[in-house]
Amino acid sequence: MRKVLLPMILLLVVVFMSACGQEKTTGTGSDATSSSGSSSAEKEVIVLGTSADYAPYEFHKKIDGKDIIVGFDIEIAKAIAADLGAELKIEDMDFDGLLMALGTDKVDFVISGLTPTEERKKNVDFTDIYYYAEQAVLVRGGGDTAVKSIGDLSGKQVGVQKSSIQEEIAQEIEGQSSLL
Repeated sequence: MRKVLLPMILLLVVVFMSACGQEKTTGTGSDATSSSGSSSAEKEVIVLGTSADYAPYEFHKKIDGKDIIVGFDIEIAKAIAADLGAELKIEDMDFDGLLMALGTDKVDFVISGLTPTEERKKNVDFTDIYYYAEQAVLVRGGGDTAVKSIGDLSGKQVGVQKSSIQEEIAQEIEGQSSLL
């Protein structure tokens, strides 16, 4: 696990160091704690941008009656904040607004299942990939729903998340009728 986190932490430290001269706000955050023992009022606040609709990586869960954003990626963000001695503030937003929020300094970093593409790499720095995902298609059961290849989706309505890799794939389907 340490081998996976180290490259990510190093990249994020570089990003944070470039923003060191910027004034940070303090306020409510998560339960990320510092090993230095300083109170949260004295800690720098780092803001994570995420789209908490991608379980098990980032999603909403009711814990003790409170809506909390949890998941694998959130635990990584908490570890980064703890290593930096900072308080973590999580900003949940639409997936297609994450890179804009990063580019306009509304968030300090983004963790949200974002796949590096050549286009995205022109605007932001990515860590080493720590999880490789495979793409799949879900179809409604019953009737003639056999989908054996991407070509079988031609002429069909395809639901994808805006600005996602899946949207790029769906746009390449010849004759697809619409994206939802």
